[in-house]
Amino acid sequence: MNIGALIVLAKLFTDAVGVVSPIGPPAPNGNDIPTNVPLKPICGPGRFAYKDPLSGLWSCLVIPKGR
Repeated sequence: MNIGALIVLAKLFTDAVGVVSPIGPPAPNGNDIPTNVPLKPICGPGRFAYKDPLSGLWSCLVIPKGR
């Protein structure tokens, strides 16, 4: 029996039912965006890490004009 064909049929069935696997990381909520932290954060898509020279703290800011 061809297992590859069963995998394709299972994928088509789950897509038809409405169960969709997510592509990429989930979108961050407003609470998940790090601001004023002592260590350099990992920012999500469309954001970059910025270190304030006066306080020495890191924040995630929106990239101007997008990516």
